[in-house]
Amino acid sequence: MTELATGAISRHRGGALVLLFTATIFTSALLLFFVQPLYTRMVLPQIGGAAAVWTTAMLFFQTVLIGGYLYAHLMSRYLAVNVQIAVHIGLVILALTALPLAVPDSWSYDPAEPVVTQTLWLYALGVGLPFAVLSANAPLIQSWYRRSGGPSAEDPYFLYAASNFGSLVALLAFPLVAEPLFGISSISIGWSVGFVVLGPMLLLSGLAARGLRRPTDHRRRRPLSLPGFDQGNCCFGRSWPFCLHR
Repeated sequence: MTELATGAISRHRGGALVLLFTATIFTSALLLFFVQPLYTRMVLPQIGGAAAVWTTAMLFFQTVLIGGYLYAHLMSRYLAVNVQIAVHIGLVILALTALPLAVPDSWSYDPAEPVVTQTLWLYALGVGLPFAVLSANAPLIQSWYRRSGGPSAEDPYFLYAASNFGSLVALLAFPLVAEPLFGISSISIGWSVGFVVLGPMLLLSGLAARGLRRPTDHRRRRPLSLPGFDQGNCCFGRSWPFCLHR
């Protein structure tokens, strides 16, 4: 009877972990791919829609995305889980200062300055930190799930499906639903609420990674392989429509 009860508790915990991590990575991907066209729509009336603006916006998002991946990799590799949680949640709290998303009141277009420099500065001030935090979430969440002892913890790439689905929903929802039905200000407020909700979800995910010892402590560990070239191409390819969306 005790074994049955223990097994039932273990199954319920495993299901809760899968639900938590799936919802967290889905929400993060949704916000990540939603903010790119959202902030670009805010910027265009201020700085115009020249080719240099679109190219610079894409450069900014791709550079910060890679930086977020590097940050998550270094954190997962060299820092204890408790430190990872403290650092990342600290950055999430710091990113709240950029909400709700808007073009900074102190910013104004200067025709004498290069448009590329002004675009980079505008994106960095307005959306840089929230986007950087979101960029790091996918690899960090997968690393935390691997430590959590949940179902398929040794092969957490099933979370890619949830992440990809969140990206696809954002890809379709912004031009087909959000933009036609709601104003940019309303969308910005809704996105900001989503970012705030994501914070506790990330905290719970981190605590779940800290709560149990890894199931691989007493058995041979399989190396965690990195995404292949095709997966990388898919990630970069999905971001193009947002950077080019008008």
